[in-house]
Amino acid sequence: MALQKKKFNTKYGLEINDAYVKIRHIQGNKTNWVISVEVYANKQVADACMESNIGFLEVYNIRVPDIDLEKNIYKQTYDYLKTLDKFNDCIDV
Repeated sequence: MALQKKKFNTKYGLEINDAYVKIRHIQGNKTNWVISVEVYANKQVADACMESNIGFLEVYNIRVPDIDLEKNIYKQTYDYLKTLDKFNDCIDV
């Protein structure tokens, strides 16, 4: 599960086409959740870099409200990401 963003602008001013957005970690308890989101140039780079922990363009730590433990946590967090300005036009891949 991941997201793809057609045009992603990094904090360094680079524009990346078809950036690959992946949740790396989810931490929390019933009321307080934080996700670590990594952005890669594309899926191939993400696949190559997942083992080495290098190669990502940017990392975001984002607080996620209202996680329902009875439902898929990853789906909920990816859906939440798509509500944020930085990721609002992402598609599921």
